[in-house]
Amino acid sequence: MMNAGVRKDGQIRHFFHRPSKAYTTGTRKRRKIQTDDENESETKWHKTGKTRAISVGGTMKGFKKILVLYSNNGRQRKAEKTNWVVHQYHLGNNEDEKDGELVVSKVFYQTQPRNYGSSSVNKDLKMKNHVH
Repeated sequence: MMNAGVRKDGQIRHFFHRPSKAYTTGTRKRRKIQTDDENESETKWHKTGKTRAISVGGTMKGFKKILVLYSNNGRQRKAEKTNWVVHQYHLGNNEDEKDGELVVSKVFYQTQPRNYGSSSVNKDLKMKNHVH
């Protein structure tokens, strides 16, 4: 994926791919990244949050999944979250894509932390700055 012109400057790249199952039975997807690293490090995409329905004009067209890349340096360490993010989209009525179905993904390096808007910290700051 990194060879496809994806950089850490926040630019977005889109690509099509076919997710594959981790096992012949079950629904879990293969999200481990194959590396030539000899120190047994492991890099995986982890789904985060809920799978969201996508609607156009009030009609549901498909679903969106958000995945974050986690990586560790050796088997003893817990995998750490990176700033690499993928938004994966597929058409249909089911939250999971059909086996062998093409999906479109948007990959980017998150350069700014997400703005969560109505956090208690933001509310406290607004209250302190408010003049009565």
